[in-house]
Amino acid sequence: MAISAGENRSFPRAPSGLAGERRQVTAFFYDIVGSTQLLHAFDPEEFGLVQRRVHSLAAASIQEQGGHLDTLRGDGGAAYFGYPAPSETAAESAVAAGLDLVSRCRALQESGKGPLLQVRVGIATGMVIISDFQDSALPGGWEVIGITPALAARLQSEAEPDSVVVADATFRLTRGAFAFEPLGQRTLKGFAEAVQIWRPTGRRSHGVRFASSRHPMTPLVGRDAELERLRHAWAETREGRGQVLTVVGEAGIGKSRLVAEFSQEVKAPEAPGRGRTGDVRVFQCLPRGNARPLHPFIDSLHRLIRGETAGSPSLSVEEVDAFMRHGGVALEPDETEVIAFLSGGPGNRPADRLADRPGEETRRLALDAAFTVLAAWAARRPQVIVVEDTHWADTMTRSLIAEAADRLAGLPVLVLLTSRQDDEGVPPRPNATTVALGRLDAQTAPRMIASLWGGPPPQGFASFVHHKSDGVPLFAEELAILLKERFLQGDSDARDWDRALRESGIVTLQDLLSARLSGLGPARRIAQLASVIGREFGADLLARVLEREEPALSLDEALAHLLRSGIIRRTHEESDAAYRFRHVLLQEAAYDSLLKSDRRELHGRVADLAPRQGGSVLPDDVMAWHCDQAGRPRDAAGYALRAAESCSARSAVREAEGLLAFAEDLIGRCEPGPDADELSLQLLAARGPVVIALSGKGSPEARAVYDQGVALCRRQEVAGERERWFPLYWGWWYTSPDRITKKTRSQVLIDDLDRANDPEIRLQSFHCAWAANYHVGHHDVCMDCIDEGLKLYDPDQGRVSRARYGGHDAKVCGLGERAHLLWLMGDRTGAQASMRQSLEWAESIDHLGSLCHALDYAALFSVYCRDLAQTAAFASRMHLLAETHGLPEVHAKSRIFGGWATALQGAFDTGFSEFLQGLEAQQAVGSDEDWPVYRSLWAELLIRAGQEDRALVVLNEAIQDAQTSGNAVWLPELYRMRARTRGPAVNPDASVQDLESAIRLAEEQGAATLAALARADLDRARQS
Repeated sequence: MAISAGENRSFPRAPSGLAGERRQVTAFFYDIVGSTQLLHAFDPEEFGLVQRRVHSLAAASIQEQGGHLDTLRGDGGAAYFGYPAPSETAAESAVAAGLDLVSRCRALQESGKGPLLQVRVGIATGMVIISDFQDSALPGGWEVIGITPALAARLQSEAEPDSVVVADATFRLTRGAFAFEPLGQRTLKGFAEAVQIWRPTGRRSHGVRFASSRHPMTPLVGRDAELERLRHAWAETREGRGQVLTVVGEAGIGKSRLVAEFSQEVKAPEAPGRGRTGDVRVFQCLPRGNARPLHPFIDSLHRLIRGETAGSPSLSVEEVDAFMRHGGVALEPDETEVIAFLSGGPGNRPADRLADRPGEETRRLALDAAFTVLAAWAARRPQVIVVEDTHWADTMTRSLIAEAADRLAGLPVLVLLTSRQDDEGVPPRPNATTVALGRLDAQTAPRMIASLWGGPPPQGFASFVHHKSDGVPLFAEELAILLKERFLQGDSDARDWDRALRESGIVTLQDLLSARLSGLGPARRIAQLASVIGREFGADLLARVLEREEPALSLDEALAHLLRSGIIRRTHEESDAAYRFRHVLLQEAAYDSLLKSDRRELHGRVADLAPRQGGSVLPDDVMAWHCDQAGRPRDAAGYALRAAESCSARSAVREAEGLLAFAEDLIGRCEPGPDADELSLQLLAARGPVVIALSGKGSPEARAVYDQGVALCRRQEVAGERERWFPLYWGWWYTSPDRITKKTRSQVLIDDLDRANDPEIRLQSFHCAWAANYHVGHHDVCMDCIDEGLKLYDPDQGRVSRARYGGHDAKVCGLGERAHLLWLMGDRTGAQASMRQSLEWAESIDHLGSLCHALDYAALFSVYCRDLAQTAAFASRMHLLAETHGLPEVHAKSRIFGGWATALQGAFDTGFSEFLQGLEAQQAVGSDEDWPVYRSLWAELLIRAGQEDRALVVLNEAIQDAQTSGNAVWLPELYRMRARTRGPAVNPDASVQDLESAIRLAEEQGAATLAALARADLDRARQS
């Protein structure tokens, strides 16, 4: 149709996607028989009155049976049962409405109040898409898309006057309530295969319909041997020999069913008056929200303390302490704090104390706290700790699992793991075993089927179910229930069962679960909304998501129905606050039944929920997923970055790495511009420490992150915000490939940030500069940077910064560096005072990284002073800290210093061996700051061992590396040692040249002590 140029006409824009849902409905089509002949026989006005009466009768029949009259089409109409209001009895109601309509029309004819009117009705049941376009300019509010309406329309034309015809699926669903006569197979227009049709003749007088809300508990079949292994492990556990048992098998194979059966035995009273045999505690690993460290344990404590699921505000130290004390659990203050720390996001009070600790220390403290709690529970009563779905476990939970067999070996604790994977990181131990669940064989199916059927099932039914389910128990159980609903009354065989599955589109377990959800009535919508939240969900959060809808059932009624149906269960037996889907496949089926457009809108509802008490209603990584699914990549990236930073602060670097990759993908989907640049800078700032932790500070990956970050910072548009992005500048300096580059970059930091408003930023710029200038031998510049930097030091800011910048306190570092400088410059008294202040400050702030840093300075200082007793004492303390907290670099240095002192104090062979092992360990760690000093100590010990040639090789390598890297602070001493090792008698010119180089370089640096040592050696060489 053409539109003239001057015509102003608008058309509705085509929608970008469907809105609605997938649902099983029953379609109902009717029409007036012979309407064309009636139009010829009557005046149009008279026929209109007759037609109106038929429509009124149809509307009454449909509405009284709970159906929805959707459209009128001249002499006929279309209705649906099971939509808009879901109904468990949709098919039965449709057949009843059809018979009632026929009966009403006959009564009208018999009354003589109208012409001879006859109707015919066609009914079909199946899965359709309900498309909602209420917000569009299209007529109507929704439409049904699928083969079911077309089939019902075709069946209507096959019906005899004043009769109803139904499709086979409708017949199967209603044969227990109505009597039918078969009409054979018909070839219908548009259908490739012939269709079996049926005519209902009336309602049965004693119809029995299976209530789909009943979900009988099936007996545990075919698992006797596996259950016996669990019992044996429990018997060992109750004798004080802790066990770890992993139940492995594919989804739906019966892992949870086996554990549930065993748990009931454990919780059953042992004997009158003796109480239960043990406690069962369930820790659930989640497919979403699993980036949070130790989340199964922390979430369980959340529920025990508050009755809330994860995502509620973080636990306070006071809450954790009160709960533990009430339960008789004696935790150390640090253990109480680490539990509270892991329960919340960035910015909570415990984080202020714990975020500045090394990641390994936090991890170790968290695991110790968890095992302390388990041990305390076991002291009261034997424990079964069920950790479900460990294939979704976070890294820290995997560490807990890996240590469980050893840590719980002498306690009455059985750790029962369920997993889809064979290897869950449990090391081989006598008290650690695996139970693999295979598929059930054909001999076990009849027992399960008989219990579900309520008696002997039809011949061959058990074999059919076993064949179709392929021995997967959950599939077999759900399949048997579905077919029972359709074939409980009357005879049926394999052809009937197979046809019913084909017509319902059921091929997989997921199809079957979707069909079962369709029979939940109004409660199905609640299951769908809950599935969007996740496997576990809180009633409070679900109610908030539901606020925009007017459900047919109250939330309490719907949850009760879902509980009775076996779709969900309570996470706590005594609590109505939190629930979880009985099986993750049920949650996935409910989620998959939503149209994409509906899912997006529901995810948007979750994303829109207002923050509560400073935190999100769900964990940040889950909120990131919701925002992504809602089509909001910018918001999703923000949540993902927050989650990554939280994981990084809690030593979950692998989880942080995954979240950062997710954030990077999201940022790539944002519109280019300042907002995207802002997110990119946040990403790089968060990624740097993670890459350093995983790949090392000298890795190309780490350098690339910081090179990109500083390049972005130095663009004109963000020049005014460089102060904000100091962590990127710092990382750029920290990952410098050599000492010369490090010094150059430190000057860039000072120049770019000299006007920073934040004193802490300026202090950290000086911190970088004094470290860089010290190693290249610019002692005056280094001392000035220390003096200027320490003027800006603030203890409160220092507590935060020491976690971000190098893992140690700036004041500890400045005072220790000053001590070395003063010694080099000839002020031994001042050097000793500064070294003492550094140690005292490190002790006072109670920060492990800073204390280790101070002890490293002190041990090196005592080496300079040749104080062997002090060196040994400091090395011993470093060794203890390294062993206690698992610090490989500190351990390596303790062996270097301790071995050197031991060798020179008389136990040469023992000390030298210890020194070499420490040197090898330090080389593996990769830190090279003090490598020139270590090589000089190595050369000294080689000379003592009579290996002068080998000592010369070491010194030559040390000098070459120092010259190449720019790490020149110890180069004067290396020249002096090489001269002494050669000896003036062997090569007097070379020795003099080395000593002259040592003096010249030491004087250039201002290292008066090293210059004096070299000058004394030169005087002796010339005199000889």
